[in-house]
Amino acid sequence: MVGIRPPVSRVRLILLALLASSPAAAQADAPAPEAPAEDDENDSSDMPALPPPIETKPVTPAARIPIAGYELAGQRIDPDDQLMALLTSIAPLGEPFVETGPSDRIGKPLGTIPRIAETMDGIGYRANVSKRAAAGGVTLVVELTPYDRVRYVFVEGNWPMPARRLARKR
Repeated sequence: MVGIRPPVSRVRLILLALLASSPAAAQADAPAPEAPAEDDENDSSDMPALPPPIETKPVTPAARIPIAGYELAGQRIDPDDQLMALLTSIAPLGEPFVETGPSDRIGKPLGTIPRIAETMDGIGYRANVSKRAAAGGVTLVVELTPYDRVRYVFVEGNWPMPARRLARKR
């Protein structure tokens, strides 16, 4: 009974194969790279000389331009003070103006102008927002056009489809 071993399970064989073929095992077995022999004769002819490293200047962030004010233009249904309160809640006065970038096209916009346009769209206005230089920052000019919306629908005489069923299908 000295020569009898218990059978090796398949799981143990797979684990052993994974350990033997892992990248760490391959790196441990690989010989260290040899240093190239230095020959004074072949240095200049075999390899071209590398250019000296280029010194790069540190990148300075763009100046933060604050929002100095808002101007409303165009046709409006809501009172101006409520629209101004909404605009200042989106981007308060004195906060930095964030330029529009490629990330504003996908998902939630980050730029100031797309955020204003999205919010105004949510309350029923098409907004053309432009910026104008002002003393101490930027003034945002918001030109509003209200969407045409149907507020009330009265249904009479539709015997096969009552009004409540029509409202649910909407």
